[in-house]
Amino acid sequence: MRKAIMPLLALALLLSGCRAPKQQPELTEATGAATEPETEAETEVPTEAPTLDFDERITALGELHETAVVLDEHGHLSGDAIAQYQASLQAAADSQEICAALVITDTLAGYTPERFASKYYAALFGEDAPGFLLLINNETGQDLYYYAGNVTVTDTDLRLARASRSLADGDFTAALDVLLPSAEDVLVLPPEEPEDPDEEQSEEQPEG
Repeated sequence: MRKAIMPLLALALLLSGCRAPKQQPELTEATGAATEPETEAETEVPTEAPTLDFDERITALGELHETAVVLDEHGHLSGDAIAQYQASLQAAADSQEICAALVITDTLAGYTPERFASKYYAALFGEDAPGFLLLINNETGQDLYYYAGNVTVTDTDLRLARASRSLADGDFTAALDVLLPSAEDVLVLPPEEPEDPDEEQSEEQPEG
């Protein structure tokens, strides 16, 4: 089942979809890759590194200084796929003069998907930068587009609906081929012009 558009306060607008969450491995601090369950033969191997907490993840994001970012926090994508999606997001960001991000995570660290996306976006680009973040949320299955400024992606409901089966099956490549927009699919709407109070007052004055 997919949900409709959900507004967020301040500069954001979110479009989300739901799917059944999956049990996923944890992010490791040393490699950022997924740790696989130990087999009986591997029980004596020590843990490689402690799991990154949320504050550490946010701090690391602020050091990237990019306008387009792909964050595959638990190693679901191949290196070639990451490079492909990075190039696609960079083309959209450069063409529309915005910021763009893809985040795939297995843990929201206790936050709602909306709040998680907003904090990641702010850490990556700043709260005032126009753009979007696509969150693939494997913890609860509620995926969403987070928008900042007057930016939107065309056909977001349809994209989420079409990608839901692939995401449920763990086929991230097939899902992202649907979800990630081209530069032409990203719309930057003109800012709304503030109303002129003097003009409004003159219109309300009766003729005499």
